[in-house]
Amino acid sequence: MEIPEGAFVWPQGEVPPPELRADGALVAADTPLSAVVSQADFSKLTKIPIQIFYGDNIPKVLDPINVGLRLTLDSRRIVVIRAKQFADLINKHGGQAQVVVLPEIGIFGNTHFIMADLNNQQIAAMVSDWLSQHGLDQ
Repeated sequence: MEIPEGAFVWPQGEVPPPELRADGALVAADTPLSAVVSQADFSKLTKIPIQIFYGDNIPKVLDPINVGLRLTLDSRRIVVIRAKQFADLINKHGGQAQVVVLPEIGIFGNTHFIMADLNNQQIAAMVSDWLSQHGLDQ
């Protein structure tokens, strides 16, 4: 099975429920940008530390104003929910996954391209520390 780059992977029997989007649609977790895999394949992800970052301007709650041209904002909100669900499942199965939503830890000014933002050295230091903590800086 080919898994799309950047996709969330769910173990069989543990796919999260749909999320309500601002336009009233229910967004399933097993979309074409996700994959449902066997428990054995999913367990392979528990063997490697995973860290996922998100920047600013992602709504925290469903807001009916985020429809039409603003629907992308609400879709990003759902992506963050899915990332946290993915990390929770990895951790539940004995892995080490972390989702970092920068504004939640007091870091602002980041776009979708965190590595190219003006504070990229601060973010790089965070990644470097995390790599070191997990023995991946060799």
